[in-house]
Amino acid sequence: MCENLCVQEKRAKLIKEGRCFLCCYTCCHVKKCKKEVCSYCKGRHARAICFKLENSLKQNSHIDLEKGKVDMKPTSSNSVLHNRGGVLLQCIKAEVIGHISSDKIFCLFDNGSEKSFIKKNVSRRLGLKKVGSERLNIFSFGCKTPKKQTCSKVEVRLRNILNGEITVIEALEIEEISKATLSLPSPDVWTEMETKGFRLTFNCSESSENCEISLLIGSDFIGL
Repeated sequence: MCENLCVQEKRAKLIKEGRCFLCCYTCCHVKKCKKEVCSYCKGRHARAICFKLENSLKQNSHIDLEKGKVDMKPTSSNSVLHNRGGVLLQCIKAEVIGHISSDKIFCLFDNGSEKSFIKKNVSRRLGLKKVGSERLNIFSFGCKTPKKQTCSKVEVRLRNILNGEITVIEALEIEEISKATLSLPSPDVWTEMETKGFRLTFNCSESSENCEISLLIGSDFIGL
C-alpha cells in the first residue's frame, strides 16, 4: 500500500477499487475476511489504515518537534476537495431506521473523535433502541475542569441510499453535534467529484438550510 498517502487517502483508494479493509484484496469483504485484525487497535482493518495509529504517530511527532524547539505542527484534514470559500468534509446522507419511524439524515465522518454521537431529539423521534449508557467528561471552551455527563448509547441502523446495504453502529445521544449547517459543493466541484469516482448521496439542488449534521461517526466505527 502507498506509504506516501495518509490513512484517509488509503481508505478512499481501497473503497474506490472495491478492496477489503483487512486483506486489501478485491475478491474479499471485511465482514467475511478471516485475516487478523489490526495489531494496534484490534479494529477490523489493516494496520496500514489505522486512524488511531496515525493519530498516535502524529502526536509523537509533535512531541519530538517541541523537544527540538522547532516551530512546526503536523496537521490533517478530513476534506475530500476544496470548495470555493471553504473545505468539503466527509459527509453522507443515509437513512436511519428506528422502531417508530425512519428518516434520511446527514452524517459526518470524524476520525479525530473516539466516539460516535447522534442528536438526542433525532434518536428519540425515530425510536432508536437503547443498548447502554456511558459517563463522559465534557470539556467546554475556557473551562479547566470537565463536566461529567451520562449519555444513553443507542443502536443506529443505517441504510445506504445508493445500494440499500444496512450497517449497524452504536452512538451516544447528545443534545447538539454542531450548530453550523453544511455548505454543499458548487456545481463545478460536484462535477469534479463525480469524475474522480465519488458517488454522492445527496444532490446539489438541496437547500443548505436543511443540511444539519445529526450523526457524527467516529473512529470507533469508521471503516466498518
